[in-house]
Amino acid sequence: MALKKSAKDYIDEATSRVDHVTPEDAAEQVRSSKVMLLDVREPEEWDAGHIAEAVHIPRGWLELAADPETEHYDERLDTEKPILVHCAKGNRSSLAAATLNEMGYQAANVEGGFEAWEQAGLTVERGVQTDPPGSRR
Repeated sequence: MALKKSAKDYIDEATSRVDHVTPEDAAEQVRSSKVMLLDVREPEEWDAGHIAEAVHIPRGWLELAADPETEHYDERLDTEKPILVHCAKGNRSSLAAATLNEMGYQAANVEGGFEAWEQAGLTVERGVQTDPPGSRR
C-alpha cells in the first residue's frame, strides 16, 4: 500500500517550517531563563534520562496540554515565552514545534535532540521517576 504522505514527509515539512537551535545555544538560553525547554519524549525515555530544567509533556498530549480550553491544559506553557522543544533525535520535536507555532506559541527545535545534548557534554539527570503521561506536575 502506497501512502499519500509518509511520516518522513510530515517531518521534513515541519522541519522546514520551524527555527532550529543547537544544544549549546539552547542550554545557554535555558540558563538565562529566557525560554522554556520542553521534552516531548515518552515517559520511559524521560525516566531513562532527561534535562533537569525541561518540562515534560509527551508528544501525544501536546495539543491538549497547549490548549487552555481543555481540561489537560498545562499552565507552564506560555504564549509570551519562547519554547525550545526536544525529543530523542529531533523528529518528534520538529513536529511538536510546528504544531505549537500553529497554535500561537513561539517554538523552535533543538537540533539532534537529547542525543545531541548528551554528545555536547551538557548536563542530564538519570534515575528520576515521573508521573504518568497527562498528569499535572
